[in-house]
Amino acid sequence: MIVALVRLTDISLSWETLARVRWGWYALVVVAYYTSVVARGWRWQTILRAMGHGVGFVYASALLTAGLFLN
Repeated sequence: MIVALVRLTDISLSWETLARVRWGWYALVVVAYYTSVVARGWRWQTILRAMGHGVGFVYASALLTAGLFLN
């Protein structure tokens, strides 16, 4: 599948598109996304603690990240 992707992709067009990216906006989106991951990790930690499962923030965030990856 990767071979087909490379063969069917116009590399020069891809580079031209990347050259036009507004990197400030891209950085803002990345920061916003990871801020939401942190907030959702905290939320799951709160929910699990209310259910009697004392999990730490890092562990809850790791579980969330693994779930996002598998989804």
